[in-house]
Amino acid sequence: FPVTIAHHTPTRKGQYIQVPYVPYGGFFVHRDMLSLIGYPDRAFYLYVDDEEFTYRVTQRGGSVWMVPSAKVKDIDITDSRVVYQARKGSSPLLDLWSFRMYYRVRNSVYFHNKVSLRNPLLYALNKSIFLFKIWS
Repeated sequence: FPVTIAHHTPTRKGQYIQVPYVPYGGFFVHRDMLSLIGYPDRAFYLYVDDEEFTYRVTQRGGSVWMVPSAKVKDIDITDSRVVYQARKGSSPLLDLWSFRMYYRVRNSVYFHNKVSLRNPLLYALNKSIFLFKIWS
């Protein structure tokens, strides 16, 4: 799913990029912002809750900055660390289907349909091509 980057702002400390939302990894938020936007939506259960939560920051007048040079060590290695051997006609999305993949797909479709959809025809075409690729 595409992410629209608002703009680039070079700084003396490096290059920071303002983005509409980010994953939680290395994300800091001021407690005053929590009183404006609330806590992450529990309905997401797994995945994409971070994108939806940080998107609310930007929708309430805050800004989210990505620091490409920052390094974050993820201590949870249970997600997507499976070595996948692709075969002709196979798809990691279907072959590695699990409850995690279910929530990743469900939540991504919901969030990006709500936030990123600008052209319904182009979205339908993109979705059709994606589904064709994973099923063929």
